[in-house]
Amino acid sequence: MLVFPTDAQAALVYKINVTMDTIEEKFRSEFRILEDNLEFAHHLLNDKLASGSIKNDNEYNYAIMIIYYKVLKLYKGVILLCKQGFGEEASILIRSIV
Repeated sequence: MLVFPTDAQAALVYKINVTMDTIEEKFRSEFRILEDNLEFAHHLLNDKLASGSIKNDNEYNYAIMIIYYKVLKLYKGVILLCKQGFGEEASILIRSIV
């Protein structure tokens, strides 16, 4: 059976979508800085691995690389949550990074 949203539900969905667009537009420069930082961190690790200055030859280096990638993944998640208006949830993730 096909169920259509009520007017109130449709209005709420519209409001959420408008809020997400407004947040991203309002903080466009801040989000750009965060995304540039994320891109820099990815390039830094990849360049270090390619040059051989970081070697994946022992457990210590391997563990550091895993932690680094995990932090990058969390950082990206924080950016996505903030763009969608979930600041409180993003702050929970930030605590696990710090």
